[in-house]
Formats: sequence, C-alpha cells, structure tokens
Amino acid sequence: MTTVLGRSIAPEKVPDDRRGGIAALVPLFVATALSVGLAARSVPVQQNAAMVSIGAGTMVAALAIFLLQSIPARWASRAVVLLGAAIMVRYGETGGVGAFSSFRSLWWAGATVAAFVLGARLESASVGMAAPEGDGGWRRLGVAQAIAVPAALVVAAALTFGPRVSMWMSPTAARGEPADVRDRVFSNPMIAGEMMDAGNRPRLSDRLVMTVRSARPSFWRTATYDRFDGRRWTRSNPGATIIADGAVTTPADDLSARSGEVLVQRIRLDYAYAEVLPVAPSAVSVVSESLLAQWEDGTILAADSAMGRGTSYTVTSRQIPVTRAALDAADATDVPTEILRRYASRPLASDRVAGLAEEIAGGLSGTRAKVDALIRWMGANLTYSLDAPLPSPTGDVVEEFLFETQQGWCEQISSALTVMLRTLGIPTRVATGFVPGSWDPVSQAYRVRASDAHAWTEVWFAGVGWVPFDPTAAVPAAGSTSSGAQEASWWWDHAGVVLVVAALAFGLVGPLQRGVGRVVGWVRDRRCRRRGSWAPTWVGEMVFMLERRGRRDGRPRAPNETVTGYSAVLADRWDDDRVAELGVALDEVSYGSGLPPDDPQRREHIESLARSVMRDTTPAS
Repeated sequence: MTTVLGRSIAPEKVPDDRRGGIAALVPLFVATALSVGLAARSVPVQQNAAMVSIGAGTMVAALAIFLLQSIPARWASRAVVLLGAAIMVRYGETGGVGAFSSFRSLWWAGATVAAFVLGARLESASVGMAAPEGDGGWRRLGVAQAIAVPAALVVAAALTFGPRVSMWMSPTAARGEPADVRDRVFSNPMIAGEMMDAGNRPRLSDRLVMTVRSARPSFWRTATYDRFDGRRWTRSNPGATIIADGAVTTPADDLSARSGEVLVQRIRLDYAYAEVLPVAPSAVSVVSESLLAQWEDGTILAADSAMGRGTSYTVTSRQIPVTRAALDAADATDVPTEILRRYASRPLASDRVAGLAEEIAGGLSGTRAKVDALIRWMGANLTYSLDAPLPSPTGDVVEEFLFETQQGWCEQISSALTVMLRTLGIPTRVATGFVPGSWDPVSQAYRVRASDAHAWTEVWFAGVGWVPFDPTAAVPAAGSTSSGAQEASWWWDHAGVVLVVAALAFGLVGPLQRGVGRVVGWVRDRRCRRRGSWAPTWVGEMVFMLERRGRRDGRPRAPNETVTGYSAVLADRWDDDRVAELGVALDEVSYGSGLPPDDPQRREHIESLARSVMRDTTPAS
C-alpha cells in the first residue's frame, strides 16, 4: 500500500506522475497556483484584490493537485490552468492590444508555460522517457523545444483568440482599479477641463490611454468649446447634470443624435486617473459601473469620483453619414437664429484676422467651399510644431500664430480656423479629444495614446449637424516628427508575434527531423526490399547514430564501406571491441539469415549494446 496525505492507496491505483511523492508535486503546484491566481487577479474585486486572487489560486491548485489523487497530477494542473485562461478571456486581461499590453498577462503566460512543462516532466519521469545516453546536444535541444512549443501556444492563444473572444464575452462595463491621484497632472489628457488654453504647449507622451473596439474609426471627443477670449476657449453653458439610466441628453442642434446611424464602442481605459470618458459623437447612451454626469454638449464625465486603470464602458453613438452633396445642399436651408447667435457671433478677433479670412474665402459661396479654402491656405502657409514659440501672455494667440510665428500646435491651428470661420458668420466651435489611434488587427481594436490627443474644428450644417474638420492634418510638420519612439512602440506591441513565429519554428525542428528520418528510412527500406535484403527502420537509426558519432570524431564513413568494416575502424580508434560487435550485429539483421529482423530479443540486445557504446565513448568534438 502507498500512503498519500495520510491515506492508504493501492499502488496500482496511484497515477503514474504521483508516485514520486508530495515533494515531486510542489513545483507543479507553485506554477499552477501562480497561473490561476494571476488570472483571478483580473476579476474586478474592490478590496484586497491581490490577497483574494492569491488565496483563490492557492486553494484551487492545492485541491486539484494534492487532493484529487485519483487522476494524474498533470491533468489536474492543466484543468486548473485552462480555468484561469477562461477567466483571463472573460475579464479582458488578454484582450488588451499587443502582446505586452499587460505585465500581469506576461507573468500569467510564464506561469502557465511552467505548469505545462513541469507536468510534462513529471510524465516523462514516471514512464522512464529520456533522451539517448551520451547524446547531450540533442537532449538539450529537446528540453528547449519542450519549453518553446508550450510558450508559443500560450502566447499565440492569448494574441489570437483572447482578444477576439473577450470582445464578445467581456462585460459591457467594469469597474477598474481605484483612481491614482498622482496621475492628476497637467499632461494628463483625461482631465475634465473647464477650458482649453491655446497658449499652453502640450506635453505628449506615448502612454497608452485606452483601447477602443468600434466598427469604424472616429474622433473620440472629450469636450467642445464655443467662447473665445483671444487665448482661452470656454463653454457658454458650463453646468453638468447626472445621467439617469444611461440615457445621454443631447441639445436640439445635435442632429446626429436623433437620426444618425448607430455606432457602438467598447472602451477600456488604461490611465490611472480619468475624469472624462472619450466617446464618438454623438453619444446617446452609455453603460458604466460608475455614476456619470454630462455637459450640455453630450460630454460624459465621472460624477462622484475619478476612474482608474481597467475601467471599461460601452457607448452607443449616432452619426449622420457626411457626403459632399449633403454639405452643399445645407446652404439652401436657413440656419436657426439660436445657432447663429451662439456659434456664429464674432469672437474676440483682430481686424487683421477677420481681414485675412475675408481675403481668402469671403468671395466664395457655400460653407463647405469657404472651409476648404481656409484649410488649403493654412496648409500652404503654416507649419505644425510642438517647439513653436510660446505666445505672449497678453497677446492674441490666433493673430500671433497667423502673422508672426506661423508655427503652432493643434490647439492653435484649430483655434485659427474656428475664429476665421466665425468672422465669416459660419457656426463653428472647437472640439478636443483624440484621433482614432492605430488599428491593431490582432485585437481588433484601436490603440489610443496620449500623443493622439487632439483639437479640431466642428462646423454646423443644416440637415447634418456638427461635422468635424481637422486643419492640422493639412498643415505640414516643421521638420521631422518621425519617431523612433513610435517604431519602438510598434515592435514592443508586436514582439509577441515575432516570438510566436520563432518559437513555433524552433519547436518544429524536432518533428521535422523525425519526419525526414521516417521518409529516408521508408525509401531505404524499399531499396533494400528490391535488392532482396531488408533492414527495419530501427536498424537504420542505429547506423545513423554510429555514423554521426564517427563524423564527430573526424572519421566519416566511406561510400563503399560496410557497417561491419566501418565499426571495426571505430573500435580501433576508440579501443572498444563492443563497437565492432555492434557493427556485425547490425549487418546480420540487415543482410543475414536466421532469426527474423524484428525478433524482439535480438532488437533489445542490439539497442542495449548501442546505448552502452554511446554512453561510454567520448569522441573528440
């Protein structure tokens, strides 16, 4: 009888990989507990999240590996690991875009790989599977493959299936980590600002702000402003109201919200502190675990407390398709007086600015034609630069930008277009938020970074509503804005794909080698059959091993040399008569008579002799 955890079990009923005792199972238990514990960490828990996940992982792994004694330990471990993988997919931890979007995902992948490898080692030890003696190089390659292949499979599954499955399985909204007030800094684009200062130089980083799953790209808007004092933009209606039951109240001038096509976005925040929720305009409903409020223009923001990393929410927006014909037709309809009063009245602007706008577009008919003319002029005469001179503290930002520096950032460029259109009596406003970001085909989502923070101009058209125009896109950069940081970020995000391909290729070396060996053996067998002599494939493998050892010693086999003659030469070089005996035995099986080639006793004798020869001989490298 065998005792396991104080219980007596018949030896024949103990699974093979449990016969090494509790000590042999401890490494497998540790890897399994880490895998499921890190997966459990992605489940939204408000208090003591780390302790809860560690405790849950330890308990589940202990129950599976130490108490389920009737099934192999490796099977129990793999079942628990697959449970953790399902949790990861469900709560979106593998749904981040890019292979390395979450260090927790990396640790989870490492623990999962370790659990598979340790389980395989237990199985190998239990059934006596080992590489041939004396063949250290190939044994080391086999161990490396045993690690590379599971690693490749785990990472490939996380990259390929996790994001796609989690898109359908993950909750429409989830409460993330508590907001970290240390991230409430000037450069944070997720602060709900009461104004936009066109004179402040933006500080853009490459930090990931959010990932957005959406059927089509859009500006992800955070605020709009319609009043300008020469430097700062503010809103004419600054009040906020609580969003009840997720329904966003939109103003009458937002025509898209009433009749546009539906666009659903599932957004996951990656900033540690966020007060505002970027959305595609025009938002009509939102699903969130947080209490939300809105400004009059439809901007959505946290009402009671800021949101932290991992917060996710789902927004339904409406957008009217914009066509050239629809914009041209809008000029035939009068603009409502209230819209003209609020959005087309002349802001604080100098006569030079108004005169420039009149000179460029005053003689044209049609709102779209005037917008296009101003954007073309800006593209031909201005440049974009984050290193542009700062405007004077009391000066007119737009005037200095258009006539003096002629270099500026997106806030200045959009301000200039908006102000010039307003001097022409066209209803416009400034909007802030983010450009769509980079599309990641692996995760089927847009990656939006802090460097994607942007400002643009929105123009109101009758029958269409607010239409975004991005003059910055037409303004060339002043000098190179290319970025080794962007390229490095791409490689960092997609390095997992490279690793998967490399690991799979490396893992296929062994199977390909064995496949080629089988084909060669099959061809050799057919040739031997035609000559009336035949050697089973295992004999060919013994001969191949002998030839390889001879080549490593500097004595390859000659084309016309028999196995008996070649092994006699090697026996002299190595001073080991067993080598000559092995050669004679191999030739006898291939060409001799008497016992059948597949006689089990003869084969066992030859293989045992070959192993002892390979173990005891040490040819020069």
